[in-house]
Amino acid sequence: MTMVLAAATAPATLAGTLAMGNAEELAALAIVECANPGAPMIYTSEAAPANMRTGEMNYNAPQYLVISAASAQMARFYKIPSLAADVMLGEAPTDILSFERNVLRTAMWFMCKADISPSLGCRDVAMSASLDQLILDAEACEHARAYLRKFELNDDTLALDFIRKIGHGGHFLGERHTVDHFKQEVWSRELSDTFILDPEENGSFIERAKAKVKEILATHTPTPVDESVHKEMEQILRDAEKDIEGGYRSE
Repeated sequence: MTMVLAAATAPATLAGTLAMGNAEELAALAIVECANPGAPMIYTSEAAPANMRTGEMNYNAPQYLVISAASAQMARFYKIPSLAADVMLGEAPTDILSFERNVLRTAMWFMCKADISPSLGCRDVAMSASLDQLILDAEACEHARAYLRKFELNDDTLALDFIRKIGHGGHFLGERHTVDHFKQEVWSRELSDTFILDPEENGSFIERAKAKVKEILATHTPTPVDESVHKEMEQILRDAEKDIEGGYRSE
């Protein structure tokens, strides 16, 4: 994972930062290929601008999203899976406006089209993580998808016959076409479906998230893994142990 910092461990320019981070990725690919020819690799970039006041990575800077998008494009250029545009919100929203800001940032991350994002639930500039933050981030992801979804274009969805039928001044509430399509087409999820928003009566976002975590841990039953998958996983572990033991003996 390249973690070059613009203006600190990389040039201050975004193009220079991207060039340096890309060089590190290609160097890693060369090392992996020499050590184990044909081994898979993920193009993993955490390149970001430095916070010029503190020296930390500045995940909140808009340039982080720009660098992430460019890194994801570089991975696609090389036809390598990428972890280059990571959903890392890092802080709990305090009100509906800050939550919407997180939603829009998440939507921008989705538009970068990276393949993997492991940082849901991260806090404190990725120095820690929490289940509470994971709940909040997951909710932001759910809302962000609504901004980016595709919709179908065909005779049924164009609904020209119904438009002619209803005519001027009418409404579509009583039409079967509306009943058949509104759940898929019209976003109706409210934030209050998951979090009650009145802080005086029901607590803050983070308090509601903690309650949601407790509810999930108490009630959720994971789907059992198929026995054949268990056997395959065990075989992978046995093969890995043999490889490790063989390496020790050869040394």
